[in-house]
Amino acid sequence: MSTIFRKVKAVSDAQDKIMTKDNVLLLKRTLKLTEEAGEISAEVLKLVDFKVSNQSKAEIKDNIKEETIDALIVVFDIINHLGMSEEEVSYLMDAKLEKWKSKHL
Repeated sequence: MSTIFRKVKAVSDAQDKIMTKDNVLLLKRTLKLTEEAGEISAEVLKLVDFKVSNQSKAEIKDNIKEETIDALIVVFDIINHLGMSEEEVSYLMDAKLEKWKSKHL
């Protein structure tokens, strides 16, 4: 077992050397986005009766709206962290929307 531990420790130590503060901050933001997506999913499960809740459908929908805004805030935080300009965001958004339209409409 100690051989496995040493191997894992060597990989972990190597990762620590490449994890700059900037990388750690991006990782934290990405994990936060995953957390928010999970919270949206939990509320949707309640809405479609896959998860028991004593809240009304209207309350659950309000929860979904709030969690979606939380996720959007984190997305904008990641965009800001990456140094994207409004123009770049707008350009990429337009390109992605065109792609979505071609696939789904």
